[in-house]
Amino acid sequence: VYNVPGIVTIKSSSDPHPITLVLDEFESKRLHYWNAYAMPEVVAQYEITNGDLVIPPGGVKVYASGDFIGETSVESIAPREKFRLGTRASYDVKAEKKLIEKDTEKAGLTRGKQKRGYKYALELKNFSKKEIEIRIVDRIPYSSSEKITVEMGQPSLLYKKMELGVITWETKLESNQEITIEYGFDVEWEKDLIVRP
Repeated sequence: VYNVPGIVTIKSSSDPHPITLVLDEFESKRLHYWNAYAMPEVVAQYEITNGDLVIPPGGVKVYASGDFIGETSVESIAPREKFRLGTRASYDVKAEKKLIEKDTEKAGLTRGKQKRGYKYALELKNFSKKEIEIRIVDRIPYSSSEKITVEMGQPSLLYKKMELGVITWETKLESNQEITIEYGFDVEWEKDLIVRP
């Protein structure tokens, strides 16, 4: 049950005219995410902690710093539950993946194997006025066959997790800070095999 805050005039037309029943402020923090092998830009999203009220399910219009981001819907959100809203491209963080070396003549032919090496650089720069937290995901080839091996060297930034060739880094970037994550890997396979990406 909500109480209308005093006398409210609603225009007489067929368009909906929402009125404010409850106004609340929530604790939130902006998170950033970049999938280096599938996304050209960084994505921002807010992690919000609900207050003491239950948020009923329904449509939501999302704004960030007064700018309209879009519309979505939420399920029922319990008091003090964390939820995420406002997923959008983050134009104040730039990211680029670069192939810096491809070595197709790796040693290994003498053992009846072929070997190929790759080195990549993930370049990120924070143009916002605040420090940001960012999760970066990239992938390298993965093989469960004994005939194909993949070895990754030590990256310039220690990763948080690597599973089935998917690498996850988590880091913070100060305002106007730029970082480069360099990593490389070698793929070795028996020369009678045909390896396709």
